[in-house]
Amino acid sequence: MKTTMPSEELNFGSGNLYSALPIPAYQVLGKAKEYNAQRVLMCLVSHMGYNNRCVWPSYPTIMSESGVRNRNTVSRSISTLVEFGFIKTFHIRQGKKEITKYYLQGCCWNSSFMNEKARKHRMADHRCLACLKYLERGHFFSSGDAKVHYDCGGFVLPVKKTPMPAVQVEWRDRVAEMEESIAEERM
Repeated sequence: MKTTMPSEELNFGSGNLYSALPIPAYQVLGKAKEYNAQRVLMCLVSHMGYNNRCVWPSYPTIMSESGVRNRNTVSRSISTLVEFGFIKTFHIRQGKKEITKYYLQGCCWNSSFMNEKARKHRMADHRCLACLKYLERGHFFSSGDAKVHYDCGGFVLPVKKTPMPAVQVEWRDRVAEMEESIAEERM
Protein backbone atom coordinates (compact mmCIF):
# COMPACT_ATOMS: atom_id res chain seq x y z
CA MET A 1 0.00 0.00 0.00
CA LYS A 2 1.47 3.31 -1.10
CA THR A 3 1.12 6.29 1.19
CA THR A 4 1.40 9.82 -0.11
CA MET A 5 2.89 12.75 1.68
CA PRO A 6 0.60 15.74 2.28
CA SER A 7 2.73 17.91 -0.04
CA GLU A 8 2.15 15.48 -2.92
CA GLU A 9 -1.63 15.64 -2.49
CA LEU A 10 -1.69 19.36 -3.32
CA ASN A 11 0.68 19.18 -6.29
CA PHE A 12 -1.33 20.70 -9.15
CA GLY A 13 0.09 20.03 -12.58
CA SER A 14 -0.27 22.20 -15.65
CA GLY A 15 -3.65 22.30 -17.34
CA ASN A 16 -5.59 22.02 -14.09
CA LEU A 17 -8.55 24.10 -12.98
CA TYR A 18 -6.82 25.53 -9.91
CA SER A 19 -6.49 29.29 -9.67
CA ALA A 20 -4.96 31.29 -6.82
CA LEU A 21 -7.51 33.45 -5.03
CA PRO A 22 -6.18 37.02 -4.62
CA ILE A 23 -7.21 37.43 -0.98
CA PRO A 24 -5.70 40.91 -0.30
CA ALA A 25 -7.46 42.41 -3.35
CA TYR A 26 -10.70 40.64 -2.42
CA GLN A 27 -10.51 42.06 1.13
CA VAL A 28 -9.82 45.60 -0.08
CA LEU A 29 -12.77 45.53 -2.47
CA GLY A 30 -14.99 44.18 0.31
CA LYS A 31 -13.97 46.96 2.73
CA ALA A 32 -14.55 49.53 -0.03
CA LYS A 33 -18.02 48.00 -0.58
CA GLU A 34 -17.22 47.29 -4.24
CA TYR A 35 -19.00 43.93 -4.34
CA ASN A 36 -19.54 43.83 -8.10
CA ALA A 37 -15.86 44.54 -8.64
CA GLN A 38 -15.11 41.57 -6.34
CA ARG A 39 -17.24 39.32 -8.51
CA VAL A 40 -15.65 40.56 -11.74
CA LEU A 41 -12.16 40.08 -10.27
CA MET A 42 -13.01 36.49 -9.33
CA CYS A 43 -14.26 35.90 -12.87
CA LEU A 44 -11.01 37.27 -14.34
CA VAL A 45 -8.93 35.16 -11.96
CA SER A 46 -10.86 32.05 -12.97
CA HIS A 47 -9.69 32.60 -16.57
CA MET A 48 -5.99 32.72 -15.65
CA GLY A 49 -3.82 30.12 -17.31
CA TYR A 50 -0.72 28.37 -16.07
CA ASN A 51 1.89 31.06 -15.24
CA ASN A 52 -0.06 33.70 -17.12
CA ARG A 53 -1.95 36.63 -15.64
CA CYS A 54 -3.32 37.89 -18.97
CA VAL A 55 -7.00 37.10 -19.62
CA TRP A 56 -9.46 38.25 -22.26
CA PRO A 57 -13.02 37.10 -21.50
CA SER A 58 -15.78 38.99 -23.30
CA TYR A 59 -18.39 41.08 -21.51
CA PRO A 60 -21.10 38.42 -22.00
CA THR A 61 -18.75 35.82 -20.49
CA ILE A 62 -17.96 38.07 -17.52
CA MET A 63 -21.67 38.79 -17.04
CA SER A 64 -22.67 35.13 -17.08
CA GLU A 65 -19.83 33.89 -14.85
CA SER A 66 -19.80 36.71 -12.31
CA GLY A 67 -23.54 37.13 -11.95
CA VAL A 68 -23.35 40.84 -12.79
CA ARG A 69 -26.32 41.37 -15.07
CA ASN A 70 -25.64 44.76 -16.65
CA ARG A 71 -22.88 45.75 -19.14
CA ASN A 72 -22.58 49.18 -17.50
CA THR A 73 -22.04 47.56 -14.11
CA VAL A 74 -19.32 45.34 -15.57
CA SER A 75 -17.71 48.42 -17.12
CA ARG A 76 -17.84 50.33 -13.80
CA SER A 77 -16.40 47.29 -11.99
CA ILE A 78 -13.50 47.08 -14.43
CA SER A 79 -12.89 50.82 -13.98
CA THR A 80 -12.85 50.27 -10.21
CA LEU A 81 -10.32 47.45 -10.58
CA VAL A 82 -8.13 49.74 -12.71
CA GLU A 83 -8.43 52.58 -10.13
CA PHE A 84 -7.35 50.27 -7.32
CA GLY A 85 -4.46 49.05 -9.51
CA PHE A 86 -5.53 45.40 -9.54
CA ILE A 87 -5.71 45.15 -13.35
CA LYS A 88 -4.42 46.95 -16.43
CA THR A 89 -6.43 46.89 -19.63
CA PHE A 90 -5.24 46.93 -23.23
CA HIS A 91 -7.42 47.12 -26.32
CA ILE A 92 -6.21 45.10 -29.31
CA ARG A 93 -7.75 45.18 -32.76
CA GLN A 94 -8.16 41.81 -34.49
CA GLY A 95 -9.67 42.37 -37.88
CA LYS A 96 -12.94 44.22 -37.39
CA LYS A 97 -13.25 43.22 -33.73
CA GLU A 98 -11.59 44.84 -30.76
CA ILE A 99 -10.52 42.58 -27.90
CA THR A 100 -9.82 43.86 -24.40
CA LYS A 101 -7.02 42.08 -22.56
CA TYR A 102 -6.87 42.31 -18.77
CA TYR A 103 -3.51 41.96 -17.02
CA LEU A 104 -3.87 41.06 -13.34
CA GLN A 105 -1.23 42.87 -11.32
CA GLY A 106 0.93 41.55 -8.49
CA CYS A 107 -0.78 43.81 -5.97
CA CYS A 108 -3.80 41.47 -6.14
CA TRP A 109 -1.77 38.98 -4.10
CA ASN A 110 0.84 41.17 -2.37
CA SER A 111 -0.51 44.20 -0.54
CA SER A 112 2.91 45.86 -0.34
CA PHE A 113 2.56 46.70 -4.07
CA MET A 114 -0.89 48.29 -3.71
CA ASN A 115 -1.46 51.90 -4.67
CA GLU A 116 -2.56 54.59 -2.22
CA LYS A 117 -6.27 54.11 -2.89
CA ALA A 118 -6.11 50.39 -2.11
CA ARG A 119 -3.72 50.71 0.85
CA LYS A 120 -6.09 52.98 2.77
CA HIS A 121 -8.41 49.98 3.17
CA ARG A 122 -5.68 47.82 4.77
CA MET A 123 -4.89 47.72 8.50
CA ALA A 124 -1.39 47.43 9.96
CA ASP A 125 -1.10 45.27 13.05
CA HIS A 126 2.70 44.87 13.33
CA ARG A 127 5.78 47.10 13.10
CA CYS A 128 9.36 46.29 12.19
CA LEU A 129 11.92 47.46 14.75
CA ALA A 130 14.72 47.76 12.17
CA CYS A 131 13.12 49.77 9.33
CA LEU A 132 10.14 51.14 11.34
CA LYS A 133 7.64 50.16 8.65
CA TYR A 134 4.10 49.23 9.56
CA LEU A 135 3.27 45.71 8.44
CA GLU A 136 0.33 43.41 8.04
CA ARG A 137 0.18 39.64 7.91
CA GLY A 138 2.16 38.21 5.05
CA HIS A 139 5.04 40.69 5.36
CA PHE A 140 6.86 38.71 8.03
CA PHE A 141 7.53 35.14 9.07
CA SER A 142 7.92 33.33 12.39
CA SER A 143 11.36 32.07 13.30
CA GLY A 144 11.17 30.24 16.59
CA ASP A 145 9.63 32.63 19.10
CA ALA A 146 10.34 35.76 17.05
CA LYS A 147 8.71 37.27 13.98
CA VAL A 148 11.07 38.52 11.25
CA HIS A 149 10.39 41.08 8.49
CA TYR A 150 10.90 39.65 4.98
CA ASP A 151 12.39 42.86 3.53
CA CYS A 152 15.03 43.88 6.05
CA GLY A 153 15.32 40.93 8.45
CA GLY A 154 14.39 43.04 11.47
CA PHE A 155 12.31 41.83 14.38
CA VAL A 156 8.57 42.50 14.24
CA LEU A 157 6.33 43.41 17.18
CA PRO A 158 2.54 43.56 17.30
CA VAL A 159 0.98 47.04 17.57
CA LYS A 160 -2.55 48.38 17.87
CA LYS A 161 -4.41 48.10 14.54
CA THR A 162 -3.93 51.30 12.59
CA PRO A 163 -4.67 52.23 8.98
CA MET A 164 -1.74 51.44 6.72
CA PRO A 165 0.16 54.65 5.92
CA ALA A 166 -0.09 55.75 2.28
CA VAL A 167 3.70 56.14 2.03
CA GLN A 168 6.20 54.58 4.38
CA VAL A 169 9.57 56.28 4.66
CA GLU A 170 12.42 53.97 5.61
CA TRP A 171 14.48 54.90 8.66
CA ARG A 172 17.59 55.45 6.51
CA ASP A 173 15.76 58.17 4.61
CA ARG A 174 14.49 59.68 7.87
CA VAL A 175 18.04 59.78 9.29
CA ALA A 176 19.36 61.38 6.08
CA GLU A 177 16.64 64.07 6.27
CA MET A 178 17.46 64.73 9.94
CA GLU A 179 21.18 65.04 9.16
CA GLU A 180 20.43 67.50 6.33
CA SER A 181 18.25 69.66 8.59
CA ILE A 182 20.91 69.64 11.33
CA ALA A 183 23.56 70.67 8.79
CA GLU A 184 21.34 73.52 7.54
CA GLU A 185 20.77 74.76 11.11
CA ARG A 186 24.52 74.89 11.75
CA MET A 187 25.15 77.11 8.71
